[in-house]
Amino acid sequence: MSISITIKTTSGADANGIDKNSASIILKNDNSLLDNKVVFFEVSDNALFADIGTNQTSVMTNALGRSTVYLTDTISEIVTITAIYSEDHSVKASGSSSFYDVEGSNIFPPKIDEAVNNIINLSDIDQIAHIRIPKWVGMKINDNLDIYTETVFPWTINYILKAADIENDIIIEISKSKFLEPYLNDILHLYYILNSTLTSETTNYLIVSALINDIEIIGNRGNVGSCHSLVAINKKTMTVSSVNWQYDNDDKIYRSPYFTDHHPLKRINVFINPNGNKIKVAPKNIESLGYENKSIAYILNNKGKLFFWGSNYPSWLTPPISISSLMSIDGVICSPYAAVVLTKEKKLYGWGSKGNGSLDVPINNVLTVGYTRTAFSAITEELKIIAWGIASAGGLLPNEISAMNGFTQVIGTRSAFCALHQSGKVYAWGAENYGGKVPSTISKLSNIQEIFSTDGAFAVLTKDKNVIAWGHQDFGGNLLIPLNNIKTISSNTGAFTALNCLGQVYSWGQSFNGGSLPNNIQQLNNIVAISSSDAAFCILLKNGTIHTWGANNFGGKIPSEILHINNFISISSSTGGFSAISKLSTVVMWNNNNFKIQKNSIIKTKAGYQITRGTPPDTFISLFNNGTLSIIGENSDVSNINDIPQEVYGNVNHSNLNEESKSYNDNKLQLSSYIIKNNSLANGIDSNKILLTVVDTINKTPIKNMKLIISADGDALFLENNSSFLSKTTDSNGEVNISIINTTIQYINIIAFLSENENISLHNIIIFTE
Repeated sequence: MSISITIKTTSGADANGIDKNSASIILKNDNSLLDNKVVFFEVSDNALFADIGTNQTSVMTNALGRSTVYLTDTISEIVTITAIYSEDHSVKASGSSSFYDVEGSNIFPPKIDEAVNNIINLSDIDQIAHIRIPKWVGMKINDNLDIYTETVFPWTINYILKAADIENDIIIEISKSKFLEPYLNDILHLYYILNSTLTSETTNYLIVSALINDIEIIGNRGNVGSCHSLVAINKKTMTVSSVNWQYDNDDKIYRSPYFTDHHPLKRINVFINPNGNKIKVAPKNIESLGYENKSIAYILNNKGKLFFWGSNYPSWLTPPISISSLMSIDGVICSPYAAVVLTKEKKLYGWGSKGNGSLDVPINNVLTVGYTRTAFSAITEELKIIAWGIASAGGLLPNEISAMNGFTQVIGTRSAFCALHQSGKVYAWGAENYGGKVPSTISKLSNIQEIFSTDGAFAVLTKDKNVIAWGHQDFGGNLLIPLNNIKTISSNTGAFTALNCLGQVYSWGQSFNGGSLPNNIQQLNNIVAISSSDAAFCILLKNGTIHTWGANNFGGKIPSEILHINNFISISSSTGGFSAISKLSTVVMWNNNNFKIQKNSIIKTKAGYQITRGTPPDTFISLFNNGTLSIIGENSDVSNINDIPQEVYGNVNHSNLNEESKSYNDNKLQLSSYIIKNNSLANGIDSNKILLTVVDTINKTPIKNMKLIISADGDALFLENNSSFLSKTTDSNGEVNISIINTTIQYINIIAFLSENENISLHNIIIFTE
């Protein structure tokens, strides 16, 4: 049974409180119309439903499964109408409706499409940005449109309306270098005048250019198949930021806010300017091995030494002294029965269950490693493939493949491997029913660019954005419909999910693992990121909401405590659950029986790693940006934080700037803050107050006439200019006083930095209460 709602809205009514727009819905169960069912309606902003004069109503569907509501407004604006099925609130649909005031001056304010929360990051724009003038019923062909700025570098754009502009938003291209770059670290005030008579409201944009110093990398490394494991976040604006990602010793550069990590033992360089400073993301340095009640956890400190803790585990899980005494280990990964570590000298060591992937002799010149349940495969610096472990599970390499070089990626199912060649071809070996034999139609392809896997199947993404799969049909090896225009693929142990360029997803594989896409997820088309645990998927939408599906005990059910949050900016996963970071610096983590929320912690949690094995995995370790650790989850052999060796606590690296970048800060000037008043009422009148001070730390003197750029998120406004951005100059005491008001009960980030040096910044959190 698949129940759905479709909605159709009208626009064009005058905003006089009398004229009406409408919204009509059809409620269906597959192809059958549902009559005599209650549907709830909600409308946003200032609009009201005409029949009862409130912003909520309920209507019964008629014999054709239809119901219609009418709404009025007294403000010229665009409102959102949401229809919700009363018997299942996950079944809903939304549409927009516009009210106009033709005779008045309430034309809609302009927008810049590239802005995120009224912040324009020049680093995310290539050459061209786009001004959007929202459609308005009073516009006619040959109308004159003048776009202005209220700044020290004013510019004007004149535009004459064409026939194609009527009944559509008007999009005007502008040059980044000419129109935006002059306002770097300042506020751009944008408005327009129609026919020299109607003036729009002003839209304020903060213009920034992300420096690599502003970027934090969030997410854990090495989740097999997990998509968008890593994300780059601008600490100042609390938004995702496009950066360049590049593995060590690799020519390929990927530009995106998100990064799919295929090589957890390789160091990643993150940068904005290829010739500038870089963030170094460490290889995977936290792992676990064993069984449900016999787990052992491994961790590397910053000096490259391996430590471990746990109890009741088999003796073969203990690393030999020859390995635990090494001082140059770079990364560690585990299969279910063995572990390997890679040193800075590219030497691979291993231990574990005899014959199931353990190594008797180290292997030299290794770049990256993949594994099945009982075998490993590695790519060497000569780009050759080697394999060891159980032969039937991929531990025995076919002669044809062992004689070749030019391989760039290797990944495993539970009993087979697949390797990607520089030529764009793929080669597989191991158990045929788990993907170990490439179908002839796929072996002929030479345009494959990425491989993904579940426990029993492989899927490949081609350069022309098509998806092909093979292997065990119960694990996603049977793709029922062609998939094209695909941006990336995410996978877990039993299912795949593909994200297309339109922001839609499609899933296939085991239903338990999320291979059957829920109806409410099918209707979404603004998905920006996706992540996977072992048996569930989590998606992030452009509007800041998150959704999950799949096995509840692997994070497939969102805790009720965070269902109301709609300002998430990143998601990541461990094998048994998910974590998400909100724009208000709230970090949440959840899995089977556990939930953790941490507020007021700006980019504090770097990643969460599973440290127990079994089903479900219930113990996790959080790695924070200062190298400290925190354990959440069920009691287990590794769940006691006191058991972690003291040598690693506060001494574990996730990602950091290279040495050259540490000199970026001007230590002479210091920006500090003092919260004079907090916890004000969210009534739009009572204000929170902050005092900002700039001093010369050498001469111990205040700095006057220093320009500060200050921003507030959420619904907060500065009392001085009724805007979320404020530019203000220090007085003779080097001080700036600011007052912030709000009509919403929420935490608010206040970010301030010096206009002359944006690296000198600070961050405060204030609270508006009921």
